Amino acid sequence: MSAKVCLFAKKTIALLIVFFSLEAYSECDFTTGSYIDELDNPSHILLIEVQVPKSSSYAKNLFKIYSSRTENIPPKLKKKFKANIIVHYTFGECIYKATVRQSGDFKDHISLINGQPIRSLDVKLKNGNILNAVGFKLLLPPTRNGLNEVLGSLILKDLGFIVPETFEVNTSINGVDSIMLFQEKSAKELLERNLKREGPIFEGDESLLWSDEYGIELEPIATSRMVNDSWFEKGINSQAIVLQSYAILQNAYLA
Repeated sequence: MSAKVCLFAKKTIALLIVFFSLEAYSECDFTTGSYIDELDNPSHILLIEVQVPKSSSYAKNLFKIYSSRTENIPPKLKKKFKANIIVHYTFGECIYKATVRQSGDFKDHISLINGQPIRSLDVKLKNGNILNAVGFKLLLPPTRNGLNEVLGSLILKDLGFIVPETFEVNTSINGVDSIMLFQEKSAKELLERNLKREGPIFEGDESLLWSDEYGIELEPIATSRMVNDSWFEKGINSQAIVLQSYAILQNAYLA
């Protein structure tokens, strides 16, 4: 390879790095390229602030969930709301566009702090990422036995398992301050962070368990479902891998 070709390749790679860096952190008040390592370290996050513009609709939705007569949270009430996510780092802050919705199956995912309601949230970023995660949960600590969830994830990671990033973080959700658990969602970013190629990701299918008609009675036949189902559509090889792995996992569930 000639010197000119090498120089062109290096310049192209540099431009791509700058482009993707700007795309990932388009609303930060600092130069992201100067804090690459810090942005991958949760200890530099001081606060995650969630602002829901339609706060009255958001509050009304929470009241409907709380006052519903079922023990579990009705799936039809897990409505999505547009939100702004502001991450306060030790060296600056970034603002992201996102959608949020109620997380969790039971009403232990709703609580009161000094008379103010707080809930677990599913968060999906529309631009950028936080610790390389585009989707994550902000969970009320008691729903995961507090720091036991963090300890468990650290032990599994040390044993070589692929584990979602999990840690305690200060939050402010529509002005209500609390400590919550940040937990990365199972997605391709989780695989990429662990230097794995994207493939099928499965999780327990709880849709039958929370049906109004039968509920927990169907637990013995609840199996698994594919989380990143769009990967199935990539081609014949992807479809073969999905079907084979799905069959193996289902047999394991039913054994």
